[in-house]
Amino acid sequence: MAPEPRRAVPPAPPVASAELLTLNDDGQPLVFDAPPREISIPTRAPSTTIDQLEKEFHRKKQRELQAATRAGGGANGSQPSQRRTGEKVGRNDPCPCGSGKKYKKCHGTEA
Repeated sequence: MAPEPRRAVPPAPPVASAELLTLNDDGQPLVFDAPPREISIPTRAPSTTIDQLEKEFHRKKQRELQAATRAGGGANGSQPSQRRTGEKVGRNDPCPCGSGKKYKKCHGTEA
């Protein structure tokens, strides 16, 4: 699809605020030839520096890491996984509880 050519923009309608120009004694609008003054903005030294911001960021990350480690998010593996002792009971072996049933019909139904 080809782009449409731009059409001419019609002039803006008159605005009521444009009529509120200051007029001189002759009834002509006043023209100000003086350039606008620059407004001086008082400045002060920055209260923080980049180094201070980096140190604060590093401290915050360290606190978050310590909180995550305390909550169990640490990857140090301090808690050993549970290990089964003894031999594994097969599905068709007698249940170790002593009921005389096969393991799959007694305590094996829970697994």
